[in-house]
Amino acid sequence: MSVAGLTGGIQEWRRNLNDEDRVTIQRELVRLQVKTLAQPNSGRFINCKNAAGRTVLKIYPDRIAFAPGCAETEKMATEGLPLSAFAVKEREKAAKVAAKPKTKAALEIQVESPGVCQTCFLQLPVNGRCACDE
Repeated sequence: MSVAGLTGGIQEWRRNLNDEDRVTIQRELVRLQVKTLAQPNSGRFINCKNAAGRTVLKIYPDRIAFAPGCAETEKMATEGLPLSAFAVKEREKAAKVAAKPKTKAALEIQVESPGVCQTCFLQLPVNGRCACDE
């Protein structure tokens, strides 16, 4: 079983997987005896099921997430297996966004505080007169 042949959004991020990620995915598909790959309408992951129809793992653009009892280690169970290609692409994308010049200047409005009442030490209202003075 391999991830080849799926369409839609998954094809988009699959192109960014490096050889190491492909080997990792293939190893887990074989280890868990995956028989069926399905792409939900959202296109956000690949749902991988065994012969019994049980979901054993999900492949996301940035990681492999395991169903309970399917991970080899506790760390894999809680964090999944990271896929490197997506993380690299996201860092490159973030760097491009940070490098773009800002098109809108921040609008700064300075409001001068009317001060504090010298009698009751509360902040004065905008008109500058405290209620305790009346």
